[in-house]
Amino acid sequence: MVNEFNFGLKQKFNIKCLLDLIVFIIACILFVLFAKLNHAAPYDTLVFLIIVILLNFSVHFVTKQWISKSIRQAMTVQSNSLAETTSEFMETVNTQKRMFEDLAGNTKTISSLIEKLKGLSEDYYTTTKNAEKQVNQSINFSQKEHESISSNADKMLVLRQKIQMIAELILELSEHSQQIGSTISVVDDIAEQTNMLALNAAVEAARAGEHGKGFAVVAGEIRKLADESKQAITKISSLTNNIQCTTNSTVMATEEGSKEIESVVKDINIVSSNSETLLTLIKEILDSLEMLNQNAKKQSDILERLNAIDEANSTIAENLNQTMVANSERIAKLNTMSYDMKTSAMEN
Repeated sequence: MVNEFNFGLKQKFNIKCLLDLIVFIIACILFVLFAKLNHAAPYDTLVFLIIVILLNFSVHFVTKQWISKSIRQAMTVQSNSLAETTSEFMETVNTQKRMFEDLAGNTKTISSLIEKLKGLSEDYYTTTKNAEKQVNQSINFSQKEHESISSNADKMLVLRQKIQMIAELILELSEHSQQIGSTISVVDDIAEQTNMLALNAAVEAARAGEHGKGFAVVAGEIRKLADESKQAITKISSLTNNIQCTTNSTVMATEEGSKEIESVVKDINIVSSNSETLLTLIKEILDSLEMLNQNAKKQSDILERLNAIDEANSTIAENLNQTMVANSERIAKLNTMSYDMKTSAMEN
């Protein structure tokens, strides 16, 4: 804009010089023609020369007034335009300043938030890592417990089978004891009959007198053996009864033990199933923790990118600050130029 104004002034000055030169040349030509045609005296020539010079000065004065008026008008227009441009430029600078202040404030806030998020992300990553280690330990422990429970369940099943075998053997023993009791009853009957026969033999021997003494002795021995057999049979019968009672109690105890073992096996199976379910849940938790760990890593990468963007914003803010300083200097120069143009226009 200032260059256009200077170019306009230069054109007007060139026009003025050209007009002065044309007027001077015309005056010289007229002076020469007047001198040759009229063969005028020196006095007349001098008068004509003075008239030409006055005419030249008149043209010069009119031209100067015209140029001065044009310059004042042009300078007024340029000054007003420059003032308007300066005002608009100043408004733009103020807007940029407000934007810079907002940007600086937002940049500080974003930087603070990024730092906090970065710290939280690091803590979150560390926590998930520790939790992942603990879950791995829990998985190992749960697997061992599951294996131990399964092994104990197998052992309890084997124990139940052995107890059932013992119960079956005890039942067989009870049956044999019952058979022994039946046999003892037969032997007891035989001993009773033998005792009766010995008694009858002793009676017959007593009737025989002297000839039956030997037979009486034999009958007494037989009776004695029968009594001893009966006593032995009584003891054996008592023992078999005790054995049967014991075997019956043992069978009942083994049946109850078998039922208890079966209940324990069911409980162990339930615990094994629960431990397997728990192991599955722990593995799912581990998978979730791994996903959370990956998300934490992605979040950390995003925060790094945001930090880079924040640094770029800081650089942009610094460049804006430098631009505003340069714009302020330009505004000062424009104000000075506008004042000089107004002063120059008033002087002209």
